[in-house]
Amino acid sequence: MLFPVPSLKTQIISMYQRPGFVESLQKWTNRVNIANLYTDIYDGKFQPFNSSAYSSGVIYGVICNLSRDIRFKRENILYLGLLPGPEEVKLHKINHYLSPIVDELLEFWVGVDLPSTDLHPTGKRIWMAVICCSNDIPAARKLCGHISALVGCHRCYKIANISGRKLNYGGFDDMTKWFVQKDLNEHQRNAEH
Repeated sequence: MLFPVPSLKTQIISMYQRPGFVESLQKWTNRVNIANLYTDIYDGKFQPFNSSAYSSGVIYGVICNLSRDIRFKRENILYLGLLPGPEEVKLHKINHYLSPIVDELLEFWVGVDLPSTDLHPTGKRIWMAVICCSNDIPAARKLCGHISALVGCHRCYKIANISGRKLNYGGFDDMTKWFVQKDLNEHQRNAEH
């Protein structure tokens, strides 16, 4: 069976061409957190047939900058691949399915220029990253550049506001003041300590 690999770049360009999409990428910055509401539960397998044991899987991505109310809508999901059945893909074979996806993501790591959008008539350069790691919390903070509990982002210097006993990472109205990309050498120095 051939493994269909849809173009991630084509999907992203299509999303950026939709009116209002670029603005929707910023809406999460002022989200309201509801106490005791937990919403991040995911499961990735599905059973397409009722009367037989057949396991298929899907590889998909979502853009975490989209607010939760639209993040998982069909038009905002990035289809990356389908894992065929009839059995779950064995661990030693999964890299054959992931390799073309990672190759395309590597292009986004260095930046991909998108054509014009409604907010960016001369085009826009975007980056994407997938980070997989398994470690304890102190190591994860060092890996991602979270050297302070108040700095919640591995890419910029946004500092949380303290509201009572809870940290609030919202309030991104002054984004141009603090959204400065972190330095790789600084990450490496912090990870050594």
